[in-house]
Amino acid sequence: FGLEFTVSAGRCTKGAYMQILEVDEKFAEEVGFDFMLVVDTEGLRAPELNNKSQNWDNELATFVIGLGNLTLINIFGENPSEMQDILQIVVQAFLRMKQVKISPSCIFVHQNVGEVTAKDQTMEGRRRLEQRLDEMTALAAEQEECSNITHFNDVIKFDVNSHVYYFAHLWDGNPPMAPPNPRYSHNVQELKSGILRIAQQESRGRIMKISDVKFRVQDLWKALVSENFIFSFRNTQEVIAMSKLETMYNRWTWELRNHVLELQNQLNNQIQNGKIPTLTTDVLEGPLNNKYETIKQEFDKYFEEDPDSDTLIQWKANFEHKLLILKDALISDTRSKGNELISLKKSQETLDNQKSQYENELLERSRKLALRLKGKELNDEELREKFNQVWTNWIYNVSSTAPPVTEPNIDGDAESIFLGYFKKERNIAEKLKRKDGEIFDIDYEKHVQMKKKYHIIPRTLETCHKESINKTTKNIFLIFNDTITSIWKQKRDYNQNDFHKILRILETSVSPEEDYTFTRDYTIDLALFLFQKASKSFKEMHEAFKRSNDPVNYLEIKKDDFFMSFKISCQGATSITSFVDFLWLKLTPAISTTIWDKIGLKVAGDMRATCPEFNGNRANLENHILISLAEEENFDKYWQYIHQPHSFFRDYIRDHIRTYCSEKEGEKVKTFLKISLGDIKNAILTAIHKTTEVAYDNSSTASRWLDLFCDHLGSNLIFPRRDLISIEHQEIKDTEFLKEAMSAALDPAMRKVEEDCSGRPIDEIVPDIEKILSEHLCGCWKQCPFCKAICTNTIPSHEGDHSVPFHRPQAVSGVHYHKTDYFVTDICTTSVASDRSFI
Repeated sequence: FGLEFTVSAGRCTKGAYMQILEVDEKFAEEVGFDFMLVVDTEGLRAPELNNKSQNWDNELATFVIGLGNLTLINIFGENPSEMQDILQIVVQAFLRMKQVKISPSCIFVHQNVGEVTAKDQTMEGRRRLEQRLDEMTALAAEQEECSNITHFNDVIKFDVNSHVYYFAHLWDGNPPMAPPNPRYSHNVQELKSGILRIAQQESRGRIMKISDVKFRVQDLWKALVSENFIFSFRNTQEVIAMSKLETMYNRWTWELRNHVLELQNQLNNQIQNGKIPTLTTDVLEGPLNNKYETIKQEFDKYFEEDPDSDTLIQWKANFEHKLLILKDALISDTRSKGNELISLKKSQETLDNQKSQYENELLERSRKLALRLKGKELNDEELREKFNQVWTNWIYNVSSTAPPVTEPNIDGDAESIFLGYFKKERNIAEKLKRKDGEIFDIDYEKHVQMKKKYHIIPRTLETCHKESINKTTKNIFLIFNDTITSIWKQKRDYNQNDFHKILRILETSVSPEEDYTFTRDYTIDLALFLFQKASKSFKEMHEAFKRSNDPVNYLEIKKDDFFMSFKISCQGATSITSFVDFLWLKLTPAISTTIWDKIGLKVAGDMRATCPEFNGNRANLENHILISLAEEENFDKYWQYIHQPHSFFRDYIRDHIRTYCSEKEGEKVKTFLKISLGDIKNAILTAIHKTTEVAYDNSSTASRWLDLFCDHLGSNLIFPRRDLISIEHQEIKDTEFLKEAMSAALDPAMRKVEEDCSGRPIDEIVPDIEKILSEHLCGCWKQCPFCKAICTNTIPSHEGDHSVPFHRPQAVSGVHYHKTDYFVTDICTTSVASDRSFI
């Protein structure tokens, strides 16, 4: 058209250049506008860059098409495949940019088409082009859930009959001696007429003024920055392929996590039963590596056989690495938990040996009494009376030999550890004498020091800073409470290391922020408050431990066991029924505990499979969270989501678990209860039959039978063999009768367990399910310092930089312009790309 844009061979320009052309006055009245703004872009998909310009090309094409009323797409030859890739991304970006009210149109120009007279052939090419554009638009609309978009023309105005032009070669022959082709000039004139015809069809209200161009550029730029995720893909097929891959990856990671959780339960049961004294590589890594290899085979098969395998291959190494990191992290976590449990088990050995000594002494006395009464026909009441007559005396004699309990000096330990840690601080001993109340009060002047801007200009403490400080403090209390709860669950005695765990919490949680730092006084005062609170809890824990392990209390709890042993000894060979009753008395609570743990894992798995919120990845969960926030319009929840995302996610997951468990009066939980009961019932029945087969020709005492029975139960439930020493001396002459008696008692016992579990409140199981789902779907909680967007990586301590596909306007986190109360509505990536400063 005679416009003097810079041109040359290869990739000559970078970016976009524009010219403004004045329309002749007479012609302006006809077409309805005074100026035409022409924007020329660099060549897209340049071979020199070998696809490195993919993001740039997609952004540039979207920007230019959105800016103009009409876009001229210049293609060499008849194959528009490269342009179609770009147009797919342009269409998908436009579908997302709902805030930019645009309705562009486009014209395709095919350069250097040898024979343009074959009308049927060009019509077939046009038909294929329109079909291809419609297909990729439908794919993009499905991906963005825009049901009203079905054709390319719905997004970018396009008429296949009038908006496609074929140009002849510029030269008629081989240059440099060839003359210009007159047909080429005719083609250009036809295109010019077509462009003006389209321009005339635009209503005057839609012709932009010069001032409108500025705002259109600003709106488009903001939209482009907010949608930067979509431009990293080559076309819509890549977007869909990545979405499918993430769904599959989420499924593989869940399979791996679920397997590890089941493995942890089995290892915990075996450690508690005393079957695993040390955690070997074969026990831990063997089963996990087998599962990983199975998943890896599915992974490789997916990348080889999926219809989009050519597209997927570019991401294979990255996802393979992420899967390997997850496996190593799960192995490390399982080993750590297993070793901690083994260490706890070993620390209890001395106490357990002492208990066994008391039990053996009382059992010996019980058997001697039984021998004196053997042969006399006494009913249960008479046996109980005889037993009670000597019980008190026995307890006194046994407990009198027990060494006195050494009371730990918990307050002294707290003071010593506190002073040792903060020994370099001034007047620390005076601070230690102060007693804080039930609530920790933050003194902003004392506990917070504001940083200086550019190391010169003092900052002022603002509301957003106070909210961030309170958030940090609240998070520390949350971790502290979880730690104390975890220590209580171990049902052990107080240990000095428990105070050091509190100091570790402070070390990892208190760190300098962008605008301020916590003073040493904050750490000291908070540590003192937590130490005082922990001391109170540790004293209660010690008293509870002492009550449950005091010789007199312990033996009183076991009184019914000793009476049962005494009764069995008196009855002799007719006591199989009593033996079975005692065994089921011990088995029933163990089954209840195991069933409750199994239900939690099954509920978590079903929620992940059936609940839309949990059957995808972290981004999918966050989408549902945003939808629920928009529907509820609860400002407090918005604030918690922005400033305390970790606690908000946990609350959100916990609420959905409660809803799930209470649906239809807990019908699904009851179903999982029946399934779990069936599994454990089959395991016990198998153990009874296998034990009887092996013990048939062996010793006539119960000891061997009980050894085999506990071994066959294996990792199915926590059922320590040492809990059965009071009946191991029983003579068993008819193992078949024992098998029948045990089998007959199975169904009544299972019904009792079902009643017990059905009567337990659902809230008891919610924290365990929440932990499983949170560990699977959550991960890194680092936030963008400007807009508070959360890192989407599901591995907490992941390698590389933090990343988030969509940033937010900075106003979301309270950012405003300096010395004004005007919020900054720019997305932070826009601000970073600008020449403005952050103060």
